[in-house]
Amino acid sequence: MRKDDVVDPLDKRSQDGKRTWLYGEELSGTDIVSFNLYRLSGPRSMLKPCEMSSTKVIEFVLGF
Repeated sequence: MRKDDVVDPLDKRSQDGKRTWLYGEELSGTDIVSFNLYRLSGPRSMLKPCEMSSTKVIEFVLGF
C-alpha cells in the first residue's frame, strides 16, 4: 500500500502521550494499516500491529 493510495490516516494519542494509534484505509481497495505504538520508559517503544505484520506497518509509516 502506497501513501498516495490511502485516505488521510487517523492518528490519535492517549492523554498521557504514551500511546499513539494509527488507522489508514486504501482508497482503491480493501487494504488497511493499523497499529498502536507504546512509549515505554527511557528511549524504548513497543509496536503492536493490529492483525498485520510489523514489516507492513513500518514500510507504510516510513513511506508516508
